[in-house]
Amino acid sequence: MTYTYIEAFIGLIMLLIGAEYNFNVENKPTRIALAAATNMNNHYQIANGLHLLVTYMVKNSIETVGNAALQGGSEVGTKLKDGITELVTGAVTEANKATQATIETGGALASSATWNFAGKPALIMAGISVTGLAAYITVEKGLPLVIDMIAREFMRPKLIIESSKKTITEQCAALFTSSENKPFEMVFSPGLKEHLDGIIKATSTIQGKIKEGKTNVKYRNLMLFGPPGTGKTMFAKKLAKESGLEYAFMSGSSFAKFQDGEGIKELDELFAWAKRSKGLMLFIDEAETFLSKRENMDPQSKAYQLLNNFLNYTGERSSQFMIVFATNHKNALDSAMYRRIDDLIEMPLPSQQQRFETLKHYRNKILLDIAQNDDSFIESLEECLSFEIMQSIAERTKGLSYGDLEGIINTLKTDSDVLKPSQLSHELVNTVVERAIKKHHDFTNGVHLGLIEN
Repeated sequence: MTYTYIEAFIGLIMLLIGAEYNFNVENKPTRIALAAATNMNNHYQIANGLHLLVTYMVKNSIETVGNAALQGGSEVGTKLKDGITELVTGAVTEANKATQATIETGGALASSATWNFAGKPALIMAGISVTGLAAYITVEKGLPLVIDMIAREFMRPKLIIESSKKTITEQCAALFTSSENKPFEMVFSPGLKEHLDGIIKATSTIQGKIKEGKTNVKYRNLMLFGPPGTGKTMFAKKLAKESGLEYAFMSGSSFAKFQDGEGIKELDELFAWAKRSKGLMLFIDEAETFLSKRENMDPQSKAYQLLNNFLNYTGERSSQFMIVFATNHKNALDSAMYRRIDDLIEMPLPSQQQRFETLKHYRNKILLDIAQNDDSFIESLEECLSFEIMQSIAERTKGLSYGDLEGIINTLKTDSDVLKPSQLSHELVNTVVERAIKKHHDFTNGVHLGLIEN
């Protein structure tokens, strides 16, 4: 490699770094670095230029995060800013030491009798190596600390259980993992399906108008009610995906993990985060656990204050986010919730035909997967879980939910896996089904948990 090639290579790397971090030629570190790449009279100036560029990059990017957090009104911004000064000061000090050592080494070599033109690239690369080590220490020690802090405290509120809005850590992890976008598969009656499809269409239209800049359009809030396992969460994800919204899931019971007063603070953080969004569906499961009737509460209690705080945040519709509530007990909700809900949809238990379709769907998905099951298992399946047998199971399982039926298929899989060879039998199928029916009866005392589709 010739001297000119080294010069061009270093210049290109610096220019790429500058473009990546939106630097411009007015920045002192950039000017020094570029000058070093194009003016080789002062050979070890490259090391100083690279050092300044890297430390500026780290300091600028971290401080930007801190400033953004402060502007967002988050207490985490203060935490970030408090730690940044010490972090950057220490990192710059270490890089200064490495750079000074490089310059001193370069000066000693330059004054020695053995220094010649052929040795200049070696000095340059030595300087770059030392500075690179200092930069590595800076980034290796500093950035993981900041990224972890952002991921845990800033990028996602503690109330959120799951979200399509990934933290920085999750985004980095996603670079090395593959994820499949599995289609949403639901088995509903024609009438309910038409209603739900209408909600998706209306939400998609609202989302489109907001993206166009319309200011007189707001999202509609939705409540899904019905027994557990009837597709409330699944539909919420389908709604978000097909209407182009990000989604975030939380549970009303999550407030129980906070000490007195902390729940209100976390609720403030949640809505501050939601208001910074550009199209978010906030799904609140078990809504009745913190939105129950105020007449049953002590007005001085934290639960009463938490409910009032939530009502204050949701008094007006938003153009940043919509809320989907899910509950098994809609009659337990405070009367003020009525005005905050635009669409109320009952999610009933499946009819006999829907139970059959659900069993067939999960049979094909789980038990007929040739990648997970051998030929002998599939042969036993065709005999012991035929369409006729599934029709019989559907007739016997009145009152069971979609989730219960999926559980039957999953249990057949796990119970058969422990057998040698792994096969289904009529006895095993009957045992698993009877166990599911008994569990349902024991929990409900024979009373169905909700409406069953005709």
